[in-house]
Amino acid sequence: MRRYETAVERSGSAPGIATCTAILTCFRRPSWTDANFPADSVARGTCHGQVISVAGASLSEVVGAILSVLPLDEFVDAPVRRMAVDVTPDELPEVQQEVQAVIDTVSGKHWPMGVLERFAFYDAARGCYATVLTGERRFYGHVLIKKGAMPPED
Repeated sequence: MRRYETAVERSGSAPGIATCTAILTCFRRPSWTDANFPADSVARGTCHGQVISVAGASLSEVVGAILSVLPLDEFVDAPVRRMAVDVTPDELPEVQQEVQAVIDTVSGKHWPMGVLERFAFYDAARGCYATVLTGERRFYGHVLIKKGAMPPED
């Protein structure tokens, strides 16, 4: 997973990643969004109340960096949920395919993302602890991640 960490560090967003990791360590559900997401208005409805920016990194880089140090919740069917494409909800855009590949690589198995219609995603994002804005420019680069329990050290 060092590849993801390096990409995020190189982007100059390491302080944002540190904040995101701290949020995930203490709280279970931030939303991770692309540059086109109405992050400011959605973030005002979250517990944190403001956007956390990691604008120098893509969505898959940020998700990879986070999942390299924190586990997904194994007690739910879909610990990662994505925003559905409006007209074709079963379509998996390239940005979401990349995130799916990161999830599969990190978890060591195919763990399909859940799907939420656009306005249901906005509502779910407002119910998250925080909104994290990435530098992702492609459409539909939005996911909700539910962190799992940290296992004891060996």
